[in-house]
Amino acid sequence: MRVCVRLLQDPKEELLLGPAYAIAQLLHRNNLTVADIDVWELHEAFAGQVLANLAALNSEKFCTESIGVPGVVGEVPFDKLNLFGGSLSIGHPFGATGTRLVTTASNRLIHEDGELAVLAACAAGGLGHAMLVQRWKPKAAATSATSTSNSNKNNSNKKQGNKKQGNKKQGNKKQ
Repeated sequence: MRVCVRLLQDPKEELLLGPAYAIAQLLHRNNLTVADIDVWELHEAFAGQVLANLAALNSEKFCTESIGVPGVVGEVPFDKLNLFGGSLSIGHPFGATGTRLVTTASNRLIHEDGELAVLAACAAGGLGHAMLVQRWKPKAAATSATSTSNSNKNNSNKKQGNKKQGNKKQGNKKQ
């Protein structure tokens, strides 16, 4: 996890819109745009809730007046949203939503060779949560070069050791 945003909204006016507020703040604080994100995982309380949050993120009026970020956040591309299925289609794991979001997003980052994922969920009483997950990639070139170099050194040392032992054995045989 790179960073997360948790907040509480007015349950009367903003119930279930917590993800829109949290996503907007998350992206704004990290100088990111919708285009910078490779994987989107939004918890679905129900389909209309996700659609309402997506519409809010794409509304300049809502973003500037209600959320307080400059300009529109943008349209989340459907080809990057909940590709393995959302909470409803997977079976809505009540009480394990966060785990489902993190696991699915992490697997998608690997499967799709992405770098950044945004996860978001709402909860009872106007709560909202968004998390930015960054895929860790080991430095493969440096790691493989180092291991190859070390492997070659070890093999060379073993060969030299075997030659030394072989000479001693030969010397012992002659005597």
